[in-house]
Amino acid sequence: EGNTRVAVLRELDRKFHSGKFAGTFRRVTAKIVPQNFGDREIAILLAGIHVRGSGVRDWERYVQARFVFETVVGRPGKPPIMNQTQLAESMGKSESWVTRLKHAYEFALKFVEHSDSEENPRKLAADKFSVLEEISKARAIGPQLRDFDNAAHDGLRDEVFDMVLNNAFKEYRDARFLKEFHDDPDLWHQLNSGEEHIANKLAKQVETKSSSPKAKIAGLPQLIKRSFDRGEAAFDDEDVSQLQQAIDLIEDQVHEGVQPYRLAIKKAARTLNKASRADVLDLSDQDLKEFREAHSYFIGLVEAHGSGNSGSDA
Repeated sequence: EGNTRVAVLRELDRKFHSGKFAGTFRRVTAKIVPQNFGDREIAILLAGIHVRGSGVRDWERYVQARFVFETVVGRPGKPPIMNQTQLAESMGKSESWVTRLKHAYEFALKFVEHSDSEENPRKLAADKFSVLEEISKARAIGPQLRDFDNAAHDGLRDEVFDMVLNNAFKEYRDARFLKEFHDDPDLWHQLNSGEEHIANKLAKQVETKSSSPKAKIAGLPQLIKRSFDRGEAAFDDEDVSQLQQAIDLIEDQVHEGVQPYRLAIKKAARTLNKASRADVLDLSDQDLKEFREAHSYFIGLVEAHGSGNSGSDA
């Protein structure tokens, strides 16, 4: 309610009873709320001032998370004030935003328990909160780390907390690659080495690898499929032509020294050998006419100019 602030201001006013600070601490601006304001109304008011608001009054992320947690989960001797949906609505935030902060603070509390031998584990958790939050929402591995009732994940959580204590993460962005680190035994071993800021070095390696042309090609089929699934696809013949150009470039490199036309013939042969009854029925008379004419022309060239081996290959 500001009682401490008033006591400090009164003390300062007595101290500076003369000079340039005289009278500076004699008055204080305060928000007066009705006597019938309950915990719910106070929580909504605080959220509007310190969480949803902007400027110097904003709480830091750790304090925001603690406020969210204590509002929707409660604290010793105090039941929850409202649920996540109600809090999100009162702050003008999404429910996922509230859930994410709640999970991050729960994770930070576990970090405090793990770090109880440190001088001030709560301050440490506040200082490391951006990293802890990023870890708690990491792909695949984040839900495992937050599965506090499953003892199978306790060892993994201890490992990650030790990494945080050893300053393995230079900044919170390094933790975004936690799944990639965990999937690679060598990278995970390096993270456990205790080297300061090692995650930052490894993150740059992973990022460079994932942005390579080879990695982008590997992810292209799923990217296109997701686009189809969302109904966002607007591909046309130009897209097919550009993809074919890329394929031609790769084939030239993979089959260096092999004539492009020979590769095209082999591809055509594979296509024909995989034809099904449905494929044949789907062809129009014009498609078949063009194919027969092209085939006749090609066989004529082979018979007139090709060697015996070329004829058999064709």
